[in-house]
Amino acid sequence: MLREGGRVRHDQIRYYFPHSYSYFPYYCPEPSISISFFSPYSYYYGVCPPYIYRRHTYYRRPSVIYIEVPIYVGHESRGYSDDFDEYYDRDRRDTRRDRADQALKDSLDNIEEAFEQGNIERLVEATDPSVRVAVYRRGSYEYSVDAGDYLDMTRDAIRSTDTVSFNLNRLRRKSDSVFVASGEHVYRNRNGDRRTVYVSFALERVSGRWVIVQAGSSPDKVEDF
Repeated sequence: MLREGGRVRHDQIRYYFPHSYSYFPYYCPEPSISISFFSPYSYYYGVCPPYIYRRHTYYRRPSVIYIEVPIYVGHESRGYSDDFDEYYDRDRRDTRRDRADQALKDSLDNIEEAFEQGNIERLVEATDPSVRVAVYRRGSYEYSVDAGDYLDMTRDAIRSTDTVSFNLNRLRRKSDSVFVASGEHVYRNRNGDRRTVYVSFALERVSGRWVIVQAGSSPDKVEDF
């Protein structure tokens, strides 16, 4: 499901890849309503390429939206609401996650460790090649991508991002076969400043495994591109 990488040709995109090498080959060098979408990692300001070509996406809105809507005060986000059906606190994560089935716990651990350790193979275990990932920005559906494309963009993102911490500290049951995990990705930008992206993943049980079907992000502060 993972492709081999290739050299980056556009100067605007090469800025994000000091070694001029990326795994996802369809980044768009500049915004255009007719040909581009924001990438899943566009809120990692100055760290990840903000645009991808539309022709490699699918606009098929899921019948049910599970991704949480972030809370905003002006231009600043406060993450996601704590008013959940089931709440898992980070300080008690081991105890609470032990109450979930082992497969769900493993998928949550795989997502966290993929970002914290920069190991894309852990995220492969939390996806399914037959299941497209629906991408959301600030709680709104944007498009869907093949699992392989989502993994390649994520692999580029974790290679380019100086991660401080990645914690999925909230978990909500949506149905017997769907959970939504939300939390925070803290990273350092190129100036060394700490920034936060609030992340949310809908995991669905598919053939006995919990896999990512929807992924959302929201920035700590909204900025103009």
